[in-house]
Amino acid sequence: MNEIAGNDPTGKLSIITETDLLNAQNVLILADTAAILADTAGVQLRTEQSKSGTVEEDGFQAFGISLIDVDFGAVAGADIDITGITAVLEKSTGGAAFSNAGITQPTFVKAAGLVSVDYRFLAAEWVNGDVYKLEVAGIEAEVNADTVFIKTMIWSNMVLESANVEAKIDIIDGFHDVPAIDSVDNDQIRDVIGNKGDGHNANSVYAKLHSADDHLHSEGDVYPTLANDVQVTGAAGAWTLGAFTEIVPINTITDDFDIHFIEVATTSANDVYEMHFFAVEVLIAKIRFARTTNQVRISAKPTQTVIIPANTQIQAKLATQAGGSKTADISIQFHPY
Repeated sequence: MNEIAGNDPTGKLSIITETDLLNAQNVLILADTAAILADTAGVQLRTEQSKSGTVEEDGFQAFGISLIDVDFGAVAGADIDITGITAVLEKSTGGAAFSNAGITQPTFVKAAGLVSVDYRFLAAEWVNGDVYKLEVAGIEAEVNADTVFIKTMIWSNMVLESANVEAKIDIIDGFHDVPAIDSVDNDQIRDVIGNKGDGHNANSVYAKLHSADDHLHSEGDVYPTLANDVQVTGAAGAWTLGAFTEIVPINTITDDFDIHFIEVATTSANDVYEMHFFAVEVLIAKIRFARTTNQVRISAKPTQTVIIPANTQIQAKLATQAGGSKTADISIQFHPY
């Protein structure tokens, strides 16, 4: 063991070991730690800053820092020191660097538990799209006889013009409006979906579903009804269409409709027949049938047409393989919408 000679108060020579020195150092360290704990004991300060909100051009934005002692509540206004506060407000326009040039600077005030300002972003100094940054430092508070230095607080967000925001909201809201009945627009999804009042000839999803539903579930009809069939005469030449024959007079079927079957009641002779149908002389369908010695009734021939406007005249022409002005007596089965 190493020994160090020292002076004894009695004048005697004493021996101090390394162990004695280490024990003395530990006592000093513990004493310093106790002093530090004593200095911070009871200091339970919590600080929060308000949110960094977007602000309307020429509107107000509140900036605040709360100071709360978790043991005793809000720090008294008298214990908050803002004499050394620095509050620097800057802006960035169009992606440029932040600058405080030409900007009215905020003046903070204090109250119990709060340092704050209601700042107006003057229209003469700020424009739509500017980014603001506010940095506040230098606030002190006395808590349980201890001075606490509040950390630097920073807020940053955008300046927006309410008219622009409202205009965008109106545009978005317009996307959810119901389009006009039978609209031909094709700009937004609402135009594709459609209006509940869309008719069968409209081009929206609703119109197509409405048409399909009516087609499947509405009552079918015939023309003529409770009357004789209509006779159509072919031309004298082979495979030559005869003259127009009116099947349905104008203003007779008062709903939109399409034709599904042609009922061939009788024909004048054995032959192969082809009949063309017209809506006001515009071709809408063709059917073909034959009569032989073993087939005396042709019956219904399926067909399909576009949806035909209400009150439309329907006509037919007939041709046969051998010609000879043969005839066929017919009626139509149709579906109204």
